[in-house]
Amino acid sequence: MVYTKEECLEALQDAVDELGHPPTVDEYKGLDISPSYNTIIARCGGWIAAKEALGLEHKRGRQYSEADCLEAIQEAAEILGEEPSYDAYERLDISPSAGTSLAICGTWVEAKEKEAWLTRRRVDC
Repeated sequence: MVYTKEECLEALQDAVDELGHPPTVDEYKGLDISPSYNTIIARCGGWIAAKEALGLEHKRGRQYSEADCLEAIQEAAEILGEEPSYDAYERLDISPSAGTSLAICGTWVEAKEKEAWLTRRRVDC
């Protein structure tokens, strides 16, 4: 099923209503609510953007830099022995999350391209 942005925001609001507070990613993933977290971030431009669209405050945890995200993607590639897909990265449970990397680096493809450039640069030095 293809969900609209509005349906994604309604699901996030359902989670807020059920929990009594804006959910963390892990809390949302633990609920039996559709669409999935990945669909929400895809349709809404990220988890934080979805919360902001509902006028919810986002409690910020650890702040990650672009370098943190790129190093984590490189770590995932080393573990997997290949360039990680978004889903493969998420299954590894590496921090920062794939969603955080998206928010900081742009699309998943852009993040992987930046990581590849960084890796090539290190090899060339």
